[in-house]
Amino acid sequence: MATKHTNARRRTVVAGAIALALTAAACGSDKQESSATTAAAGSATSAIPADLIAAAKAEGTVNLIALPDDWANYKGILAAFTKDYGVKTTVASPDASSADEL
Repeated sequence: MATKHTNARRRTVVAGAIALALTAAACGSDKQESSATTAAAGSATSAIPADLIAAAKAEGTVNLIALPDDWANYKGILAAFTKDYGVKTTVASPDASSADEL
């Protein structure tokens, strides 16, 4: 049986992996913001492994930190993620620094 600590660690790994996949999906797009959401959403669909999506759906929410809405179009990407997968995303301290994250 998984311990409370193991479950918390698993949730952290899942959230981190999804955040990394979302970041990768957002990189490299030089399109206007109106079309960036569509492009990023299309990339995110293929960039996120099915097992991570299943784990996120099981949790029901992905908790993230330090993802400002206007940086790399995270607002649009997270909205597309919620729409595509039905998994709510919450961002704690969106303007936090990397030192704050640690």
